[in-house]
Amino acid sequence: MESVAYACLFLASKIEESPIRLKDLIEQMYREKKKTKIIADGKEFAYWRNEILEKERHVLHTLGFDFQIEHPYANMLSKVKQLQHEDPKRLAQFSWNFINDSLRTTLCIQYDPKEIASTSIYLAIKYLKTPCTVKGGDITDVLACSMETIEKISHQILDLYDQTAKPNQSEKTEKNKEQTKTEMAVES
Repeated sequence: MESVAYACLFLASKIEESPIRLKDLIEQMYREKKKTKIIADGKEFAYWRNEILEKERHVLHTLGFDFQIEHPYANMLSKVKQLQHEDPKRLAQFSWNFINDSLRTTLCIQYDPKEIASTSIYLAIKYLKTPCTVKGGDITDVLACSMETIEKISHQILDLYDQTAKPNQSEKTEKNKEQTKTEMAVES
């Protein structure tokens, strides 16, 4: 099981275009685990090298070699450009921040990136408390996401803030969360 974790780290480094050398991974893993250096041409190094590469092939096979990853950022920026807001750069920045925070949850495997993008814009509009319109249409046309889905995603993101709030700020965070939930319910 341990070798699968190392194989996943090795593979993830390749996918996110920040590859690490297998030798460096094994050396770091060994240093953390055994508190000593590993000999690069020794038997134990060869064992870990073969084990990690074999597990990497298993992970690749299990995932069907499909690593085309779509992040919500581009879709969010495209939607923000369609909206009329007094400060579109600020709206985009706050939306971007909500997307960043959503990556600390499991939302990226539960929902489509376009739905996460729409929710980030919705949350940013609520947070900024400024009007946002669309020429010849409704904002929901641009968001292209059901309010039910937006609410579900919003709750998970807002729950994240509850978990990270400092003890003396939790009451304030709870009030803000409840206010946002109430506003969402009124608009539905």
